[in-house]
Amino acid sequence: MSIPLPVILVVIFAGIVAFTWVMVSGSIKTWASYKANFTETASVNLSQMFLFINPKKLFAMNIVAIIIVPIVIYFLSEGNVVYTLFSAIGVYILPKTMYKRMAKRRIETFERDLPDALSQIAGAMRAGATLPMAMEVMVEESKGPISQEFSLLLREHRVGITLDEAFENLGTRVNSKELDIVITASRIARDVGGNLAEIFERISSTMFEKMSMEGKIKALTSQGKLQGWVVGLLPAGMVFALYQMEPESMQPLFDSIFGWGVLLIFFILELLGMLMIKKIVSIDV
Repeated sequence: MSIPLPVILVVIFAGIVAFTWVMVSGSIKTWASYKANFTETASVNLSQMFLFINPKKLFAMNIVAIIIVPIVIYFLSEGNVVYTLFSAIGVYILPKTMYKRMAKRRIETFERDLPDALSQIAGAMRAGATLPMAMEVMVEESKGPISQEFSLLLREHRVGITLDEAFENLGTRVNSKELDIVITASRIARDVGGNLAEIFERISSTMFEKMSMEGKIKALTSQGKLQGWVVGLLPAGMVFALYQMEPESMQPLFDSIFGWGVLLIFFILELLGMLMIKKIVSIDV
């Protein structure tokens, strides 16, 4: 018994409608989830760095970049799908990379200015000021992350938060080992007694010596780090140059399973070499 044609058409139409509805519904949920995650992450990261930018505008710029950049790369590379795919992935992960880099630079700036700030606080306390008053003097005379973070600490203390809790919040926001030492020393000195100005001066002196030692180590290991970058980028640069010079000879490397296997082995060995060099030249003080 044959099935009537109208029934077949109705079933096919219903299947297309159901498939379209599932795809559209899933796309809407994915879009909403990505938007909520992006804006929330941007809002938290930017507020921690005292950058007051509308997260919705950043989300719109990110979506435009995800759409436009791969299209531009596709036409510039004359239809190369690999370059287009890598450009789309790069634009997608760029915000997270920028947040991490900006947060790292902010912490480095904070740690660089911390010894001077401790010296200012200690000098004000020796002149008779209390710890909050000394920090307020330091905030007025300083700039950058050190001034912003301690200013927020003082505002929290003024609205009723204890000084210990305000210091804990500061340590959570900044996440610095040097700052943790200052917070611990400050708490112990207030609990058991002690000359807090003298403690801050000793910590400041120790941090200056540590920064000097780190600078010497960085200068001595800079050549090794440069060699790591050369070792990592030179083979990839040679592959790119050979592809531009002899595209027909290099094309099997990208069109066959054996070629992709060679590229995978190449990538793994390059990554291991760079990680080994990084491990050798990374010296923790």
